[in-house]
Amino acid sequence: MKSDRSFAGMLEARVKQHAVDIGYVLSPRLWRKGLMSEAVAGLVAWAMDQREIYRVWAVCDSENAASARLLESVGMQFEGRLRRWLVHPNMGDSPRDCLCYAIVKPAG
Repeated sequence: MKSDRSFAGMLEARVKQHAVDIGYVLSPRLWRKGLMSEAVAGLVAWAMDQREIYRVWAVCDSENAASARLLESVGMQFEGRLRRWLVHPNMGDSPRDCLCYAIVKPAG
């Protein structure tokens, strides 16, 4: 939060055993400046450097092409569509389809 109390954004990492699930949100006034790409790339790099982490994954709304591009730009690959997966309160009360992206360490 800035000194004027306006919201900038958030990046969250939820560690569960061998995987990290990430989520993020950014104020529209800051879109297309590379801020979230840089933050997500740093988090993915950190997580993949951890010996016990083998998978980093995230979902985005199926209609959010910019977020899908961001996830691909940090090395994640599309894994599939999760139907009726998540409620986005700013888009309504019912669960929406999400696209799942992940990066994993090679086996071996």
